[in-house]
Amino acid sequence: MDYLCVGHVCMDMTESGFVLGGSASYCSLYAKALGYRSGVITSYGEEYEFVDLLNSLDNKQVLEAKRSTIFENIYEGQHRKQILHSIAENIYLDEFISKKDVSILHLCPLADELVIGPNFSSDSFVCMTIQGWLRDRNKKREVIYKEMDFEVLKHADVVVLSKEDIPDLEIKLELLKSLSKILIVTNGSVGASCYFEGKEIFSAAYPAKMIDPTGAGDIFATGFCLKYQETKDVESSMIAAHCLASLCVEREGVENIPNTMEWSKRVREYSSI
Repeated sequence: MDYLCVGHVCMDMTESGFVLGGSASYCSLYAKALGYRSGVITSYGEEYEFVDLLNSLDNKQVLEAKRSTIFENIYEGQHRKQILHSIAENIYLDEFISKKDVSILHLCPLADELVIGPNFSSDSFVCMTIQGWLRDRNKKREVIYKEMDFEVLKHADVVVLSKEDIPDLEIKLELLKSLSKILIVTNGSVGASCYFEGKEIFSAAYPAKMIDPTGAGDIFATGFCLKYQETKDVESSMIAAHCLASLCVEREGVENIPNTMEWSKRVREYSSI
């Protein structure tokens, strides 16, 4: 595999039915559409509606579950309330994963389902998008914030999170920087800050025409990893990540994923914005 995602795929509940959700879905399908051999390790139940999409991947490992992970987003003005109706099986990683088998390993939990065991290690390029490790749910099944074991970040080559993921991010920032080789904090349409080798590098987002923001942060991480594997250059990889994320938000769902030519064209355009 060039790109392997580990985490729950899910179904997002809307008024018109279910739509595809989950970092593992978006990132693996984007990598595939961009010409990389991609796969997923995930878990879902019999009611999961998007099996055919996942079957297009080069590799798919599914842990059978009694139910699938199902999210519902309820908007009350500017406030979004998330309901986590059900969760599939936990995924345990407790072995060595070789770069000979997986070039980029993207650990992308959705609902605290990914358990890193004491025997886990990898010489692959490991990306962590940690939002899912920061989620719990109350008795009403409403998603609430929870602390995670930040020590797992030592396994990562790059850690990507949103400024909104951790309420007291300013307090925890030094800890996160000390544990991460490369730490990227995204801030929506403003841009992203990268902390690397004692430096802070900020890059502005590409000014996109927003249609659907779903998955933008995850696709940013995918764009960064694919470019960084090629160049080993943080700044150009940040630009490539912004450009791929901008193409994501200008489209709805995964029905019209951009191709490599569209991505390259937008990267060339970035210098003129």
